[in-house]
Amino acid sequence: MGEDAVNMTLWTAIVLALLVGATAAYVFLPQQTAAALITFGRALAGLRTRSVDIPGFRIAFVEGGSGEPLVLLHGIGGDKDNWTYISLFLRRHYRLIVPDLPGFGESSKPPGVGYGVEEQVERLRSFLRRIGIERAHFGGNSMGGLIASHYAVRYPAEVASLWLLGTAYVASAKPSEGFERLERGERNPLFAETEAEFDALLRFVMGKPPFVPRPLKRALAKVQMANYALNLQIFDELRARMVPLEETLAGFTTPTLIVWGARDRVFDSSSAEILHRVMPASRFIVMPGIGHVPMLEAPYGVARDYIAFRREIAAGALLSRATEAV
Repeated sequence: MGEDAVNMTLWTAIVLALLVGATAAYVFLPQQTAAALITFGRALAGLRTRSVDIPGFRIAFVEGGSGEPLVLLHGIGGDKDNWTYISLFLRRHYRLIVPDLPGFGESSKPPGVGYGVEEQVERLRSFLRRIGIERAHFGGNSMGGLIASHYAVRYPAEVASLWLLGTAYVASAKPSEGFERLERGERNPLFAETEAEFDALLRFVMGKPPFVPRPLKRALAKVQMANYALNLQIFDELRARMVPLEETLAGFTTPTLIVWGARDRVFDSSSAEILHRVMPASRFIVMPGIGHVPMLEAPYGVARDYIAFRREIAAGALLSRATEAV
């Protein structure tokens, strides 16, 4: 047998061994397989896992990359790994800081405390001070965009720019399917008590769901199920105290990129243009075929648009538009 044939036989044996090992892990160790997939994804994106303490909470987060700090905030029911896919494309340009907000993911979830926007803004600020960040660019999806927006209004000198993806909540937008369901008294489609409801949740929030390996999907479903009551509590608390975002951000002149999925069933895509109209230094993008979590559904395209936006900021284009508007 020649050397090439020996090498090919060896390579085939290695591949078969890996497939057998992966299959065995999938069947007999689904939770461990899911954890390994999450760890592998973070490593691929160049993200390191850390945690720090702030008063009353332990905050888990991932960070990676280099450059100006970019703080990324997940939506309700989500966690820091909602940003893992897109981090692969952003890490070469920015220092990424991606926390689990209090009440979510691996961060503390103490009972009997408030999880409203005002409280979360102050906790986020304590976290950033704890890790030495005094000024950053901020991005947020859904609830995360709402928290980032209120942070920017309360502490404008600490926010270099905003990146809002499917953000809650624009009162004058067309009513969304999700809120119409709630008005009819139907089950909240954003949360799941069973694996079947988790599958329905993914179909509801995404126009183009990415492939999720079955062990990872089952692990994510179990997390959703375990946090179902807390997620509903936080949702109801936020909804009861919601201020229309178009009022909060009216006249806001910090450069802002607004991104929406045209198939967003949680907050209607008409929200994007409404926010753009009241924010002089903004631009907006509505993505065809995309749902409520653009950074998960189209990570490369969303990252590309954001990098272009940051180049606009560096060139002073958005700031000059804001000055003209004033």
